[in-house]
Amino acid sequence: MTLVELLQWQNLVFILPGIGSIFYILIISVTGFGDGGHDIGGGHDIGGGHDISTDHDVSHDSDVDNDADQSIFIKAISFIGVGRVPISIIVLTFCILWFFFGFISNLSLGHLLPPFLYFWVSLGIAFVGSVLFTKMIASLLSKVMPSTETYNTSKTDLIGKTGLTNYKVTEESGYVYVTGNFDNSIEVTCRVEQGKEPIPSGTKVVLSRYLPEQDVFIVCPDPLEALIKKND
Repeated sequence: MTLVELLQWQNLVFILPGIGSIFYILIISVTGFGDGGHDIGGGHDIGGGHDISTDHDVSHDSDVDNDADQSIFIKAISFIGVGRVPISIIVLTFCILWFFFGFISNLSLGHLLPPFLYFWVSLGIAFVGSVLFTKMIASLLSKVMPSTETYNTSKTDLIGKTGLTNYKVTEESGYVYVTGNFDNSIEVTCRVEQGKEPIPSGTKVVLSRYLPEQDVFIVCPDPLEALIKKND
């Protein structure tokens, strides 16, 4: 395959995400810099912009629709492993697999079909292959990744700390960003206690317990935050 053929549109759709992911991994490996976009410190407390006062007329139907949409989205991303391993690993894995399956499919079908036909076949193969193998890899990583240390911070050291949920936390899925001992942002898997109501996205929570056998934290809404909102 010549360079001109390699840079054709039907190949770039698969090549660019893969190359971008590989460069990102190399940059992190060389510089040791990562998760810059996930820094969450004390300044990320949820303020008035996320509070819905009883004075605001918000329709019940709209709330139900939003919850339903979010629930479908959470189930979709949970399927590929979000909530069990850091989302950055999920994205990088998916992009690399997308590149592998899509590009190999293009090479295999390029001698049989014209680009406008085999591209769509490759797109389907890349999507299905990426989803299934990302799910498989995430499942393996969730079992073998270190469960006692995260960015030089012990999991038990995080008990009692507050964090911010990025998606709804339920009994089955969820994760939270919390600041470690070295002011580094850490993403950890979390759940609510059995029988407790799900915690909405954007809620400040307390990491109350750590379950090492499942490598998850049990979280609850921050009572201090609830008291402040009540007084407001």
